[in-house]
Amino acid sequence: MIEKQREELRRRVSEIQSREATRRRYPEDLRQAVCFYMRERLGSGGRYKAICQELTLSPATVIRWMRQKPAETPAVPQAGKFRAVAVVREDHRTRAENIFGSASCSLTTPTGYRVDGLDVQQIVYVLRELR
Repeated sequence: MIEKQREELRRRVSEIQSREATRRRYPEDLRQAVCFYMRERLGSGGRYKAICQELTLSPATVIRWMRQKPAETPAVPQAGKFRAVAVVREDHRTRAENIFGSASCSLTTPTGYRVDGLDVQQIVYVLRELR
């Protein structure tokens, strides 16, 4: 399956590369197919540079394509889609006490900050200020 996909991508890339032009334009669907193939191969342990060589593409070109968002993926939710929403009134201190057994807790962040003796609301405030 992967070999067939690789050969199809290689054929499409070579068609575009064979044209005599100073700047090549690869169609969006080809770029997305290459990105999908790259992610699939990288996920199964493939090496980035070797995969690019298989497809006869420059690694810099493929990196640029992979950093771009696909055209059909909207940045904002589409209109006409409904989502369930529940509005619930909670007392945060009571919720924290239910979760932790008391209003006092400790937190150690991955970056090494340690916060002791505060309730959850206070810890959230401190962490926001540290960002």
